[in-house]
Amino acid sequence: MADAGSVPFFEADPLLWDSVNNVGLRNNYICCVHAARMMVKRRSGLIVNMSSAAGLQYTFNVP
Repeated sequence: MADAGSVPFFEADPLLWDSVNNVGLRNNYICCVHAARMMVKRRSGLIVNMSSAAGLQYTFNVP
């Protein structure tokens, strides 16, 4: 993971993709599920997902 920027993204091991998404995307999903269950009980609530800095600049070595 520490070596993510040293190769172009299309040469990166798919396991890198899995590890990155298991941290960011999966945990975001788990938090949303937990919040949604509480909101259903209260019959009220909103979930607003915010993007990371990766939405503003590349996180991999993209040409």
